[in-house]
Amino acid sequence: MKNRLNSAHDFVLKKHANQKRRFTGEPYVKHLEETAQLLWEVAPDSAEDDFIAAVLHDTVEDTNTSIDEIGQLFGCYVMKIVEELTSNSAEKDKFGANIYMANKINSMSNKAFSIKLCDRLSNVVGLKNPAVPDSFVKYYWNNTSFVISNISRELDDTQRQLMDRISSMLIYLRMTRNISLYDMDISVNSN
Repeated sequence: MKNRLNSAHDFVLKKHANQKRRFTGEPYVKHLEETAQLLWEVAPDSAEDDFIAAVLHDTVEDTNTSIDEIGQLFGCYVMKIVEELTSNSAEKDKFGANIYMANKINSMSNKAFSIKLCDRLSNVVGLKNPAVPDSFVKYYWNNTSFVISNISRELDDTQRQLMDRISSMLIYLRMTRNISLYDMDISVNSN
């Protein structure tokens, strides 16, 4: 009998089958797998449901999957975490991407927050790909810098480790993509 994590992986393979990463053309599912892999690297003792939520974290946001479908297939715990990780586009438009995400991250449960940091690390690492235009790297660099500089919650060891890795990648990107002080906009008024 297949375990639930394999079932979740099969589910995202089907739901995200034709989706590609913007700019690189890589299968989108690679990002979902990488998010779960990063969680395993920093918190290997996490419950299976945490890895399932990591694999499913973008499925409601980016496919025709409902949050109720996630609950029916994978249980209430996974559904709750995925719901926390799903962006609300109306709220994002209302507050701007930076403020929305900073507020959202600060109000997440610990489990969702750790998965979100794995998601963000995967996205930031993906910016190393030369196919990603400098303008997008600068945009995402600014968004990530704003969000992490506005975290106002206590961090556990796993979250600190993820934050350190994200910060190191931001430094790497700043150096390799020539992001100058003039390109940086991490003020509260950022959108």
